[in-house]
Amino acid sequence: MLIANLYTQDGCTDASVCNYTGLSSTYCACNYKPDATQDDGSCFYPTSLNCYNDFDSDGFYNESQKYYTCDTFSCFELGETWSDDPGYGLDGVPTPPVIPEVQAVSSNEEIILMWDNKAESSIDPFTGYSDFEGYRIYRSNDGGQTWGKSWNRIYDYSGNHVAWKPFAQFDLIEESDSLHCVYSNGYLGESGELCYSNAIPYNALPDSLYNKENVKIDLVDSLVYLPNYIRGSCPIGQEHISHTSSFAHQVDCFSAGNITSFDPMASWISLGDNDSLKRVFVDTDVLDGVPYTYAVTAFDIGMQSFNVEHLSTASKENS
Repeated sequence: MLIANLYTQDGCTDASVCNYTGLSSTYCACNYKPDATQDDGSCFYPTSLNCYNDFDSDGFYNESQKYYTCDTFSCFELGETWSDDPGYGLDGVPTPPVIPEVQAVSSNEEIILMWDNKAESSIDPFTGYSDFEGYRIYRSNDGGQTWGKSWNRIYDYSGNHVAWKPFAQFDLIEESDSLHCVYSNGYLGESGELCYSNAIPYNALPDSLYNKENVKIDLVDSLVYLPNYIRGSCPIGQEHISHTSSFAHQVDCFSAGNITSFDPMASWISLGDNDSLKRVFVDTDVLDGVPYTYAVTAFDIGMQSFNVEHLSTASKENS
């Protein structure tokens, strides 16, 4: 006689997934429970990890491997020459703004997050830009193993899981973006603020700029500082990279401020919708007694690596 189980058992019941054991390239749930009778929404999946092997220590990786893991795993476990740094052989690489320090206060059915503003003064060591743009907030219901549901995953064009959709996101409004100094955390015109460039050699200054207002000349070091270096526009008449005459001056010559909706080198990552900057977030979608894990990160405007101009190489005879 078959006796049916009258008791429900909660768990991950997705039949399209399988048990997960150890390192593997198989994409499946970490906590599939075959004897569960009722799905409790707890399914979570391995996160991807790219590992690089620079066995000749020349700064460029020789081979790479990709893993999916449910547990904490370090690339160094593969060997002392392995790491998660691709090592492009550059003296410096672009870095994100500093991580904010966060405080959390809980009360009846709400959690208040507060963080500092240190990230807003970050200077990218590779470009020298003050390129802070905003904050992202992530929330986890499983202690940080996942940061959302399966539909909150963000994939690149190769189908790799590269990020999670933020629980909330705040960024500079359009006006603040357009007036933000390129090389300092300031805004043109705010309390008389001027946006000076990195210094250029005295002998590189065009004659037409010697007597311009607010131009600073350091005679000791033979350097010149020029104002009005703001995001989103060339400093017309000042020193900037050469470009064709048809190149619009509304486009930033320094690739440092033509703020778009998505990262210029990773278009699957949103840079916000000009929602305005905030340093406080109140989460009211919570239940008393349920633990939640939060992460607050800062992001910058991204960087455009190069421009491509298409030239026709077809001869007239082939046209």
